[in-house]
Amino acid sequence: MKHQLASFTIGHVAHKVGSFETFFNDMGIFDGVNPYILVVMTNEMGGEANALHYISQVSDLVWNATQEHFEQ
Repeated sequence: MKHQLASFTIGHVAHKVGSFETFFNDMGIFDGVNPYILVVMTNEMGGEANALHYISQVSDLVWNATQEHFEQ
């Protein structure tokens, strides 16, 4: 399973992915100016490709929100 959380991030990301049958999960610790932890867990998303796309979209939304909220 491919790592999906860090598509737009700047800085270091420590992550762990996991999958079993219809479950696809990704967890990341985003270390940077505004660090945060994100865990995305999926089940029955219609296949791995759909789950990974969803994980990537959630990660991008959270990353963009943190950048907008903490702009200096």
